[in-house]
Amino acid sequence: MSMAEEDPTFSTVRMREGYDIGEVDEFLDQARAALAADPPLMTPLDVETRRFHPVRLRTGYDMGEVDAYLDRLTEELRSRQDPDAQEAETPPRPPAPVPWAALAVIALVVVVLLVVVR
Repeated sequence: MSMAEEDPTFSTVRMREGYDIGEVDEFLDQARAALAADPPLMTPLDVETRRFHPVRLRTGYDMGEVDAYLDRLTEELRSRQDPDAQEAETPPRPPAPVPWAALAVIALVVVVLLVVVR
């Protein structure tokens, strides 16, 4: 059975941290619909960056079980993804920070040299 047809069940927890049941179920419905398409309409990055609100005082899904299922889902998406799309999905690196302090010191040295040389 493919993950698109799978209807996972997770243990529920109380009085310890778990994932919000409604959020997890809604996301898994979206994932099943995305997996039904070829290529899938969801990327591994979509799964990796998805966060669920933790619940403590009400019933939630066991976090370890949900995380393990999401790992499998990520691998399934990765295996069905176009190799060119995998490269495009890699998030770009943020630009290197500008060393403003060093630039300020250099500017100060230049100003001092200009004043002394005159």
